[in-house]
Amino acid sequence: IYKCFMVAKNSQDYLGKMIAVGIAAMYMFQVFANISVVTLLPEALGLGRFNRRRKAELADEIADRYKDALSVNEVDMLQQLATFIKLNRGHNPEEISEALGWDYMQTRRRISRLCSDGFVEQDLLLRCAIVVRNA
Repeated sequence: IYKCFMVAKNSQDYLGKMIAVGIAAMYMFQVFANISVVTLLPEALGLGRFNRRRKAELADEIADRYKDALSVNEVDMLQQLATFIKLNRGHNPEEISEALGWDYMQTRRRISRLCSDGFVEQDLLLRCAIVVRNA
């Protein structure tokens, strides 16, 4: 970025200055975007997609969806899993099962159930995140 500004400063024509400043601006934007995502700045400002759904709303929605089909204990575990994913996004199933003290296969089954019903999404590395629906 500094070199781009130095090129702009030493450029003889206006077009060269604008190109150098434009390249510096693109780099600065990319640096800001990457740093803000790593430090969770958008979510701290309320702009992140994972920060919009409150914990109570998510737990109530899961309870309403599964109350007739599953036991109370299983619904509580699904709520606990979704809350953990919401608060600690970006974990894979192995890390989640270890943190919650659950069997890995049970954790995978619960994550799959939440994925199939649209509460949780996974990326290609199996990192879990809460899905936010537009109201």
